[in-house]
Amino acid sequence: SNVCETIVFISDVGYSSGIHRWAVKSHDSSSGYNAIGVISNYECINDTDNHLDFYVSWPDHVIVYYTNGDIDHRKDGKKVQSISSKKKWSTGDTITVCLDCESWKLSFHQNGMIIADEIDIPPNVKYFPALRCCTCKGQ
Repeated sequence: SNVCETIVFISDVGYSSGIHRWAVKSHDSSSGYNAIGVISNYECINDTDNHLDFYVSWPDHVIVYYTNGDIDHRKDGKKVQSISSKKKWSTGDTITVCLDCESWKLSFHQNGMIIADEIDIPPNVKYFPALRCCTCKGQ
């Protein structure tokens, strides 16, 4: 049986002002646990033993959009808000994140179309782009 290795990428550049967008193209949407979004605690990036998976154990704010269509906001691992958008990613889709640090909103877009509604995010926080991949194919 294949063991999925979880790979978490966190940008070392965080944003607390301005409006920022970034995108990924999905190459393998077979894992429902791939996720893209933002985290607010960069310090534990190297603490992979305790915080390998930012959707359960990551301190402070984690707001991500999963391959299965769920949008999740957690603080210290506890659910703040959850939206089931039913908009799953497919292989080849472009997923864009828009972080607005002027009106403190976050939105996710699939091939240019917004997923669910803009999410109100805690103000005056520095947010770091984050991506979680589960690779069963060794890619």
